[in-house]
Amino acid sequence: MQIQSGEMLRAYSACYWEFFNLIDDACNDSMAITAFKMGLYPDSPLRSSLTRRPPKTVWALMKKVEEYCKVEDDALRIKAGQMSNKTAPFEIAQPISSAPPPSPEPRQRAK
Repeated sequence: MQIQSGEMLRAYSACYWEFFNLIDDACNDSMAITAFKMGLYPDSPLRSSLTRRPPKTVWALMKKVEEYCKVEDDALRIKAGQMSNKTAPFEIAQPISSAPPPSPEPRQRAK
């Protein structure tokens, strides 16, 4: 099982965990972690992270994958926001007055 071209990490992860749950009893943590890692792109930041500091348990792997999914989701939101800014019509800015606002009248002290 490998991540497909253009597939998001969250989609790959969901598919992987679906298959993992089917074979849970026949798979130890080390094998499950290695199988997940090998399905990622070779230049994937998550794959590099899993190689540098491999998680000890499947639960630790799930936590790390979720962190990377959140980063990917955030990047997509930013990209979508930038695309909407490019397609949004330009608004004409109102001129800013160069005169400072009038200062308030000094208050008289009550005696």
